[in-house]
Amino acid sequence: MKITGMKLDKRKYFDWMDPYDYLSRLSLPNMFALAAFEETGDGKHEPAGLLIAATEDDGISVEWLCVAPEYRFSGIGESLIIRCFDIAKTMKRERICVRIALEKEIANHMGRIETYWYERLFSEELTPSAEWRVDTRKLLNHKQLLKARMKQLKAVPLKSISPEVKKMAIATFYDAMEADRLYDVRRYAASYDETVSSVLLDGDEPCGILLLKTSEEICCPVMFYAESEQEAFALLACTAELIEAKELDRTEFYVTAAEGNVFNLMDKLFPSERVDVRILAADVEDLDNLDKI
Repeated sequence: MKITGMKLDKRKYFDWMDPYDYLSRLSLPNMFALAAFEETGDGKHEPAGLLIAATEDDGISVEWLCVAPEYRFSGIGESLIIRCFDIAKTMKRERICVRIALEKEIANHMGRIETYWYERLFSEELTPSAEWRVDTRKLLNHKQLLKARMKQLKAVPLKSISPEVKKMAIATFYDAMEADRLYDVRRYAASYDETVSSVLLDGDEPCGILLLKTSEEICCPVMFYAESEQEAFALLACTAELIEAKELDRTEFYVTAAEGNVFNLMDKLFPSERVDVRILAADVEDLDNLDKI
C-alpha cells in the first residue's frame, strides 16, 4: 500500500469515493487530502482510500474518510488516520478532530466509521456546528438580501478601498472575539479574493467585513464580522452582486459555523440547507487505541 498527498488534478480518480463533493474544498489553502493506493497484479496501483482534512490553529480536522469496499477492514483506514496523526505531530498540532455530518445519507455512509471513532479513539465530544452548501443563485435572489440592497446601509467592495484601510480592517476584525474566521488570513496572503469580498464603512472607518475564498466550484467565507443582522445582510448583498459580476453564479456558497452570529444568520436565510455536524476529538499522542477499520 502507498499513501500520498493528493492534488486537485488527480481528483478524477477519486470522485467515486467522494459522493458529497468534499474534494471541492481543496481549493482552500488550509485543506489537504491523502490518497491510498494498493498494487494490482499487473504491477499498477489503484485507488483504495481517501482522507480529506483541514489544518486549524490547534489541530487537524478530518472532514471525510472513505475506503473502497474491496479493501475495507484491511487496515487502510487505520493507515490514513495514522498518517494524519503524523502530519499533526510534524505541524506541532495537539489534537485531531473529526467532523461527522448528520445529514441522513452521509450519516448512513459514515455510520460504521463514526462508531469506530467514538468508541476507540475520538472519545471527546466538542461543541457541535453546522454547515450550509447553497447554490449561489439562491444567494443572489434571496428576498432578504434584495431588500438589503435598497437600504441606506451600504457595503462596498474590498478592492475599492485603500490598502491602508483594508489592512486596518483585517487587523481590527481579526482580533474581534465575535469574528468568525476559517483560517489565518494574515498568514495566507492569497487566502481570500478581494474582488468578491466586501467591507462596511461608517464614514472612513470600517465597521464590518466579509472575506471570501473562491474557485470554479466554491465560494467560502473565511472571515465574517458584523455588529447587527442588517449589517450582515448589507455585506452579503454586496458580495452577492460581486459574485454575479464575476460570473461565479454557478458555484456553491459554502459556510461552516458553530453556534453564534454567522450560525444564526445562515439558519435564518437558509434553514432547509442546514446540515448539523457532530465533532469528536482525540489528542495527537493518543495512537495506542487504533485498530483496523
